[in-house]
Amino acid sequence: MDCFDRLPVELRVQILSEFASPTTIQNTIRVSPAMLHGYVANKEMIRCRSLSRLISGDRYNEILQDALMFIDLDAHSFAPFISSRPSELDRKNPVIDCYIHMWATRSHRDPFQEGDRSAIWKLWRFFSRIVILAEDYISKAASRDIQVYLCIPRISNPAAGLSWGGEQKVPHHKTLDHLYGSERHLTLWTFTKFEILHRLQQPRFAKPWHRDTFRDALDALSSPDKEALRCVDAYTRGLFGALCWKCTTNNESFKDLEGVHLCRYECPTDGAEPCGPRIMRNFVRVSHFGFDLVAHMLNHVANERHLGRLTQGGGVGWD
Repeated sequence: MDCFDRLPVELRVQILSEFASPTTIQNTIRVSPAMLHGYVANKEMIRCRSLSRLISGDRYNEILQDALMFIDLDAHSFAPFISSRPSELDRKNPVIDCYIHMWATRSHRDPFQEGDRSAIWKLWRFFSRIVILAEDYISKAASRDIQVYLCIPRISNPAAGLSWGGEQKVPHHKTLDHLYGSERHLTLWTFTKFEILHRLQQPRFAKPWHRDTFRDALDALSSPDKEALRCVDAYTRGLFGALCWKCTTNNESFKDLEGVHLCRYECPTDGAEPCGPRIMRNFVRVSHFGFDLVAHMLNHVANERHLGRLTQGGGVGWD
């Protein structure tokens, strides 16, 4: 029996709008046909209210400005990360300069106040990925079993919520709705800030004439803020560790690569022994790519595409 069936549609919409996590919304509509009907009929309103609740708090404007800045940069086709013509990366781009100025002065307009449905939809997509990674982080952090760090989160459909792939023991799922409001707000701020700071450090954006802007943004961070960002940095590298573990244990051809000096790491199991090649140390730190690279790898982990490059020299290092 569907306990929500007797509720009026308005109340069903209000209940779904109170959830801060897309995972919670999806879990609810999976078990209740009545809630599913209410969600389908009022999807746009529910997403708008849920998103507003998700980012509400003392740092609302900062989170919103960071997210809008990321969306603006992501919406344009810039020069490739590695260009055969470095001069292209050295030119001033007035569009990028304008975006960075708007971000530094926090002058993006609030799409919720403006009723900008397109911007709200883009924010929903952006935060859906952020929420999946944040929930993966807190679920693993709350677990006593270290093997849960080998679990690979599925992020190909962020709106469907968090789930894990593979045969490893999965952690007990913790969503952002399990956290207190202040904890949820800080978690979302940290993951969003990590994403935008590392996006702005990419060569196509980190120009000399923007150096003072970035320095001011870093100087504004408190010691607890920096410690929180370091935790997300360690989490990001941990995801690459899980990807490499899957790569080296599922495909024998990756274990005996010739001509590559490979480091070894220990499996997080009882009586652990070296279990395969580790990413070469002389590459750029994976966290410098933000979530883009790890999200790309996670999207292809099911059919193991691109995983070989991590051990064949196309990867990025740990130290």
